[in-house]
Amino acid sequence: MKHFFNSYIVLLLFICPAWSMEVEPMKKSKPHSIMYAPWREQYANKTHNTSSQPTHVCVFCTMHQHDDNNNHHILHRGAHSFIKLSSQPYVNNGIHFLIVSYEHKREIGDLSEQTYKEINAFTQKLCTLFSSDCNEIYININQGTSAGASIPDHHHKHLIFNKSPRYYNLIKAIKATKTTINLNELFQSLQPTFVDFDKVTIPPTISTECKQCYYCSILKDTKNSQKNLIIHRGKKASIMLSHYPIYFGEIDIIPHDHIDALEQISTETYEEINDLTRLMYPLLLKHLNTQDCNMGTISYGGKATDQEHIKQKIIPRKSTWNTTSTTRAYHFNSNIINFYHKLLEEWKNSRAKL
Repeated sequence: MKHFFNSYIVLLLFICPAWSMEVEPMKKSKPHSIMYAPWREQYANKTHNTSSQPTHVCVFCTMHQHDDNNNHHILHRGAHSFIKLSSQPYVNNGIHFLIVSYEHKREIGDLSEQTYKEINAFTQKLCTLFSSDCNEIYININQGTSAGASIPDHHHKHLIFNKSPRYYNLIKAIKATKTTINLNELFQSLQPTFVDFDKVTIPPTISTECKQCYYCSILKDTKNSQKNLIIHRGKKASIMLSHYPIYFGEIDIIPHDHIDALEQISTETYEEINDLTRLMYPLLLKHLNTQDCNMGTISYGGKATDQEHIKQKIIPRKSTWNTTSTTRAYHFNSNIINFYHKLLEEWKNSRAKL
């Protein structure tokens, strides 16, 4: 069982059922949505063990340098990155894309501005094309081996369009039931969709008013920013320490508009969310003395069984860490409050230097 829970998890995003220690939530959040693919462990362990390989060998660099889209299932090549099908997909009923930078860089902070913007633009375009026919979309960056990255030295983003119900069959996971998607057939069926990929436009922002939304209530409560662990209030989005963390120090970056699908966020808002992510995560990891993290979002498709205010997560990861014992509780205690004040001061100092 310990082995089961320590294995690589594509996404733990997130909201836990809540009860308040200081502020009564407006609405209870949903349980974790967990996708677990144990058959990938052998693949991940193999790709992690690069000590016997020449340092110049990189599977993604090789794909980029060779014009062989069919064998590598590359669906689109942009100016700075490419989109391909994952060779080790997590889902049977859906599509698992990778967006891979041409630059051989480990972290989003090392990517050029043009590359970073293109990857995020591709993310929204993929959601625009495929969200109507799926339940949930898992958008995740696994930065480092402790975060579950199979190829940790070359930046790439996962987009998993899941057509199945929200909750998954744990018996199949325990039995390590492998996906049975025929990648060649899927690749052939998707190619026509990508012919005019460059022409895909992001639809106008669709924001709804939700009086029962916990996050909307927090964002509107401008008089209690520190009490609510708000680190920064931007023009279109805010940063706060998660009230329902999986790991200590978990960050939420939340759009001010009540939106439940990524393709419904304006390009301006999504750029701000990603800029804040890029500025925030090194400060977070510096104070926690680690360099690995997950960054991700759950977006809700046209067939979603549940919909929530979406947010971008930054989850610090250390192989020796365990999940917090208060995972299902409202997590305000002296440790998190002290950490919040240190991080808030660091954020203000870093902003003053810009």
